Amino acid sequence: MPDERKGSPPLAVTTHELLKMKEKGERIVALTCYDALFARLLDASGVDIVLVGDSVNQVLAGAPTTLSATLEQMLYHTTIVRRGVERALVVCDMPFLTYQVSIEEAVRNCGRALRETGCHAVKLEGGQPMAERCGGSWTWGFRSWGTSGSRPSRCTRSGATASRGGTM
Repeated sequence: MPDERKGSPPLAVTTHELLKMKEKGERIVALTCYDALFARLLDASGVDIVLVGDSVNQVLAGAPTTLSATLEQMLYHTTIVRRGVERALVVCDMPFLTYQVSIEEAVRNCGRALRETGCHAVKLEGGQPMAERCGGSWTWGFRSWGTSGSRPSRCTRSGATASRGGTM
């Protein structure tokens, strides 16, 4: 969404802005990114959300799945993506077992991601069963997003990474 103030830098995308866009039926553009160069390109093109996905483990590190992605990998890549973004909302995808064990561990690891990377939100995978984790993060004062669609971290249980969810 372009900023209509001439000569002003573009306004940063916020969760409130995204909700307004959704209510108006406007398209929200979200793309995955792993580095500062592409983050700058995506941001300049008007992308609303830049997700630093745990898929970095497959795409850049050559792993067969996302399951072995580490919190340190995500912190590193989210930090460099954040450096390349001025306008878009940056979301860090939390890797497998960094939030599923307990609410306390979820809050600790998600808080660390927000503090160390400067990202605007964290993404937790798992649909309804992880809703309590998302609620815990709001209690502690930070944004988390859940996903009900493709859940590659659960591929060992289902045997596939196909989308399983819908609207939550």
